[in-house]
Amino acid sequence: MKYLYKYPQTEFPYAKLVEENRRRDKRQPEFELLDTGVFDEDRFFNPSESIQGVQQNGSVMRPTAGIRKVYSDLTNCTPWREPR
Repeated sequence: MKYLYKYPQTEFPYAKLVEENRRRDKRQPEFELLDTGVFDEDRFFNPSESIQGVQQNGSVMRPTAGIRKVYSDLTNCTPWREPR
């Protein structure tokens, strides 16, 4: 079994989600993360977990992460130096 998540590379719009859902009544659909526009430019991280095996005392999970699109502001955040 594998779980795939999408986490925006911009600030997480928690306040916007809470505010908009408080404003809506029960007849309107829930304001979802996709509705905020944080994924419009396909800039998000792809953390995922997969179950590698199930044992008597628990499951063995394998976490992985990826980046949907790489932009220079993310790749150049730390200076690169050649090893000595």
